[in-house]
Amino acid sequence: LPENEREIKTHFIVLNWDIVLERQLERVHNNPRIDYCIYCQPWGGDYGSNPPVAITKVHGSSNWVYCDNCHFLYYDRNRKLSLSIKAGLIKSDFRLFNECFSDRVFDDAMEISPVERQCPNCKCAVGPHIATFSYKKSFRTHAFSSSWLAAEQVLDQASLWVFVGYSLPSADYEFKHLLKSSQLKQSTSGEDTKEIHVILLNDEDAQYRYETLFGKN
Repeated sequence: LPENEREIKTHFIVLNWDIVLERQLERVHNNPRIDYCIYCQPWGGDYGSNPPVAITKVHGSSNWVYCDNCHFLYYDRNRKLSLSIKAGLIKSDFRLFNECFSDRVFDDAMEISPVERQCPNCKCAVGPHIATFSYKKSFRTHAFSSSWLAAEQVLDQASLWVFVGYSLPSADYEFKHLLKSSQLKQSTSGEDTKEIHVILLNDEDAQYRYETLFGKN
C-alpha cells in the first residue's frame, strides 16, 4: 500500500511499575481498553472500549495483583491496585516481630476487610506482581514468562523502535539481551536492519550505553 494508506500499529513496552501511561491514555482517549498481551482479568469487572491499546509490562505493574494459588492475574486500569488493597501484607510477617500480634489487631491496622483482598476465583489472598530493579529480580511466574514472550514477538515484528525515558541500566541485562537478540534476528536474515530512535535529555552515559549496544547509527 502507499505509505499514507498503511495501517500504523503502535505497541508499548513498559519497564516501570507505574501506571503513568495508562493515566495518559485515559486523558487522550475516551475510556480506552488496555490489552496487556497476557491472560489477565479486570479486578472489578470488565471495562474499556475498542480498539484496545497494547501494552506489555515486563517488570509487572502496580495496578496488578497475582494469586499464587490459582495463578490468576488481575488488573485495575484506574488505580495502583496492589497498594490500594495492601496486597502482600500478611499476619505471619508481622508476627516475626511480635508473636502476640492478633488477627483483630492486624485487620484493624489494614483498614480493609480480608474479603476485599481475596482472589475472586479461589478466595486466597493475592499479592503484588512486580520484579524489583536489581540484579536479583525474579521472573518465575507464568505471567512474567507470557509478558516477555509478548515483548519478544513485538520487537521481532516491529520495524521501528522508539525509546523514551529509558536509560538502559546495567541491571536490565535480561532486557538488553532480548533487544540485541531481536535486532540480530532481522540483520542475519538478510532483511533491512531495524530503525532505532532514542530520545534522551542530556544523558551522555545513557547515550554511550545505547551506542555500545546498537551502534552509532
